Parts: sequence; C-alpha cells; structure tokens
Amino acid sequence: MVHLHDPEYASSLEDITGTNGALRELCLMKEEGLVEAAGLAAGKVDAMMPILRNWELDAIITHNRFTLLNRNAEEMIEFAKEKGIAVLNAAPSASGVLAKGPTAYPQYVYMPADD
Repeated sequence: MVHLHDPEYASSLEDITGTNGALRELCLMKEEGLVEAAGLAAGKVDAMMPILRNWELDAIITHNRFTLLNRNAEEMIEFAKEKGIAVLNAAPSASGVLAKGPTAYPQYVYMPADD
C-alpha cells in the first residue's frame, strides 16, 4: 500500500489531481500492478474530502483529527466507510498527551497543550 502524504502542502490542488498530478501517477502504479493499494494520508479533513469524492482510493490515514478531544474526521470516516475505503487513525492520542498525560507529555498535536 502506497499513500500520497500531506497533499495540503502542495502548491495547488492541481499539482495533486491534475493530468500530471501525483494522484494520477499513484493510480497508474496500482493499475500496472506495481502496488496493491493506493491511499491518501493527510491531517486536514477539508483537504482530503475533495480528493476522496473524486478518486477511487483504497485507504486513508487521518492523524490528530479523530481523538477523544477532536472529532473533525468523523464525517470523513463515515464517508470512507460507505465507499469501502479502509481508515487508519494514525494519531488517536493526539501525539501523546492523551496517552501519557500532561505532566509526562505536555503537547497536543505536536504543540504545547493548553489547559
């Protein structure tokens, strides 16, 4: 399985989804049998949803958007479920604070945690 990672940092969505974009190449790799599955990995739900609606992907990775404190990815996860797309929740403890506590790891989503 190969994922296109962090498309929200591309100079434009066209760089990702256009004729010569990374997603087309990733899907061609799958069609040619070079990879068994194609996926998308990103932190921003609003960057992922347009891609998920328009491309046939096998899996998504979401990080820091479906935790005990943040459910921003809930609608996207339901969408993926309906389309049969596997979902990997890569950071359910928001980079550690929810697992280790604020004394041992006082960061939330890689930044200082607030109260």
